[in-house]
Amino acid sequence: MLHCLKTKQEKKILLNNLRVIQRQMDFHKKIKDKKYFRLRKRIRKLLSRIMERNIERHIDILTRKIKRDKRNYDTMVKEIIVDDLKFIKNNY
Repeated sequence: MLHCLKTKQEKKILLNNLRVIQRQMDFHKKIKDKKYFRLRKRIRKLLSRIMERNIERHIDILTRKIKRDKRNYDTMVKEIIVDDLKFIKNNY
């Protein structure tokens, strides 16, 4: 799907943003797992909520940016990417 973007620069930006989201999701999973972080339950829940909000915000920002960009995305590509981001946000 990324080969349908009009510029290489926009493709790199999108890939970097997706990598950041992936790293945040991985870190969130590690926080939830007790063997990586030996934290108190209350602190673990607090960190988990903070990471969830951070991931959601990042996805929202990326979605808004894609929706506003009229030069670099075709309409179909834009809709598919936004739907995929919504799916990730809802099912994480």
